[in-house]
Amino acid sequence: MDEQTAEIHLVNPLWDAAGGSEWRTIELFRELQDQCNVTLWSEHAVDPQFAADYPIRRISSFRSQCPRTGTLVVVGVYFKIGRWYRRTDFHRVILIYNTFLRKQLQKRIKQLSLGGKHNIELVYASQWLQGATGLPGLTQPSLIDLNRFTPQDGIPDGREISRFVVGRLSRDVPEKHHGRDPDLYRRLVSAGCEVRIMGGTCLRSQLKRAREIDLLPPQSMDAGLFLRNLDCFYYRTSDRLLEGAGRVIAEAMACGLPVVCHQMGGYRELIEHGRTGFLFDTDEEAFQTIVRLKHDRDLRRTVGHAARRSMESLYSPSARREIASYYMNGPLSL
Repeated sequence: MDEQTAEIHLVNPLWDAAGGSEWRTIELFRELQDQCNVTLWSEHAVDPQFAADYPIRRISSFRSQCPRTGTLVVVGVYFKIGRWYRRTDFHRVILIYNTFLRKQLQKRIKQLSLGGKHNIELVYASQWLQGATGLPGLTQPSLIDLNRFTPQDGIPDGREISRFVVGRLSRDVPEKHHGRDPDLYRRLVSAGCEVRIMGGTCLRSQLKRAREIDLLPPQSMDAGLFLRNLDCFYYRTSDRLLEGAGRVIAEAMACGLPVVCHQMGGYRELIEHGRTGFLFDTDEEAFQTIVRLKHDRDLRRTVGHAARRSMESLYSPSARREIASYYMNGPLSL
């Protein structure tokens, strides 16, 4: 297919500007928009931030307004797709699987295949997710903007050199946080750390007496700016939510932060333990690693620089061209 005439339709709810799937959709659109005819579609109420910044078309079966031909890219399996899909005739159908929802994956494949009419191409957010399904497909990282997520030059304005800020960001829902994290945050404060959590207002009832812990609403500031005002990025989710990829870890690493993350998650594929970040199993390991980083500025700098370089390699111009080419032309083996 001619790249300039490639017709690509990206479908996602785009209902939460703090969501990783939504930003995966947006960044893929931004990567493709100057190279082919690409359209953003949503069948749901779009987050106002996205609606203001991007040309999103609303799917409407009543108005017969929906994608019909070309290449369909469905980003995620956690939302519903309406009956409009039955009246389409796509050349290719690509399903991006980036959340650990195996039953929904099987249902979505069945729905999109239309009884065998379409061969569904699967793209996985991590090798871990692919291994959990046993189904063939490609693994691709979620694209991020290396100009938006970039290291801080020097010490942030108004920041004391002696301060050490641990933080994280995510959607503001309980399952994005582990039940033991409030206790860990209290220990870190006692050890002289400051803690900032964007997307942490759901923890207020558990941390109402911990004034040194700053709980911010999601999207209360630009994610890149928030990350550049941290010294260390911490991440763990609840046992009920297995993180398939966790693009926020890539964003933190691109900002030159040492990341301290739990072993269980697809993001572990981004981290070379001890060189570009740290992985932990227990609360004590997490605590000791963060305290070590607090007292060793050279270690923070060395790991942070290595993390940034690894993201520059992962999202190199050639890697981005390869990802774009897949959607416009198909895999090289075809």
